Amino acid sequence: MTKQRRRELIQIGHTDGLDKRGMAGLIAFIAAIAACFTYFFLPLEGFYITSIIVVAIVLLPHLYIIRDEEYQALSKEERKIYMRGFSYVIINNNLKAVLVVLLAFWAYIYTFGAI
Repeated sequence: MTKQRRRELIQIGHTDGLDKRGMAGLIAFIAAIAACFTYFFLPLEGFYITSIIVVAIVLLPHLYIIRDEEYQALSKEERKIYMRGFSYVIINNNLKAVLVVLLAFWAYIYTFGAI
């Protein structure tokens, strides 16, 4: 594979990530809010474990392109290179959404003595 083809695949992955980041961010935001609600129903350790699991799940960029036909048509090596661009956008976007919600909630419960 040529260097030009690698750059092209990374750029295609990056632009596809930009296309899908809105829905991915919304899913991450909803998952983070759901993790915050577990605070009221589970013990504190359950809340922390749920928060960590949510962060780990939303940071998996493969979840958003499982059904993408163009991605499935690529070879294994091309998929790996494509994911460099795609995952850069998705991981940054989702990490921001989840951490804003979780850190704001943790700050709220620590500030107002809910723990």
